Amino acid sequence: MMSTLWVAWAMLAAAAAGLALIDAAPLTAGASSPVPKDIANHAFVFVVGAHHSGTSLFNLLLQEHSSVSGITNSGVPENEGQHLQKLYKAANRLGGIHKYGFNPEAHLDETSTLITPDNRVALYRSWAEYWNVSRPVLVEKSPRHTVMTRFLQAMFTPQRSFFVIILRHPLGAARSRWSRLTKEVKQDCGRGILKHWLVLYDTLVQDYAHLAHKSVTQFESFLQHDPQARINSLLRALGLPETVELELTASDLAHSRQLSNKTVARRLKLSKRFPRLSEPYVNALVQMGLNRNIYERFINNPRRRIRRRPDDFVPCPGPSNEGEEAGKVEGSEQGGGGGGG
Repeated sequence: MMSTLWVAWAMLAAAAAGLALIDAAPLTAGASSPVPKDIANHAFVFVVGAHHSGTSLFNLLLQEHSSVSGITNSGVPENEGQHLQKLYKAANRLGGIHKYGFNPEAHLDETSTLITPDNRVALYRSWAEYWNVSRPVLVEKSPRHTVMTRFLQAMFTPQRSFFVIILRHPLGAARSRWSRLTKEVKQDCGRGILKHWLVLYDTLVQDYAHLAHKSVTQFESFLQHDPQARINSLLRALGLPETVELELTASDLAHSRQLSNKTVARRLKLSKRFPRLSEPYVNALVQMGLNRNIYERFINNPRRRIRRRPDDFVPCPGPSNEGEEAGKVEGSEQGGGGGGG
């Protein structure tokens, strides 16, 4: 099981490096299949990834294309389809945006009893009201769907479904929540947020091989390198003309790199308060294609030691007494014979 998981992480890393369609079979609207005509005449693009990973940005960029329509003016948070349907539970009914992945009900695949002809039509109609269905490609974005990819593929058929998977460094994705410093987050020092991120992507990599059409990109790479080239690559994978112009100047590109560097700096500062990840988790994340330099600085923090057990997190001090408690942790580890990790 574990070796299979490592292979899946490596596949994600390779995909993220090139933003490539792994299965090169064409995405097809109108393909022969026993589905209603309204569904058969469209291709469906699902933008997935953990909350605060850049899914909203990619959703909006795709909607700039004249052949693409996204959910708009729905009145629900971020125009996310999960809030417009009554078939399955949205994230807020499964524990919230940083807990739903822990709930056994969250993961749905092609074996779900919810997959019926009537439910397929009901789900489509709940979103179609807010799509411009005269366009051939319909895009939907809900982070909740990160653990529902196989279910959605079965609902809308493999030949019509495409998954745009967005990766972002877990500290960057968690920063919005951490910055609010809620009582719950302070009490566990952010462990829950990081564990949830890992659960979401552990589930995704196991589902990954079952998806016929998918592409993966890392949010930081999109900012630091040529965003236009990456958008063009995604449009080609979708079989669409490359007509979305980002109109970025050299100054804009420099600013995006600077922004990304500032984000990295904030994460490194944040990592002093977040828990230490165990070595197996760190290795998995590095294999995923995320920035190795960030992780090397993160895991080599001399104040804490990496444990050897997969789920073992080193105690982490709260924000108000970080310096004092860090000294105690460092001293106790050194006294106990543990070295920096």
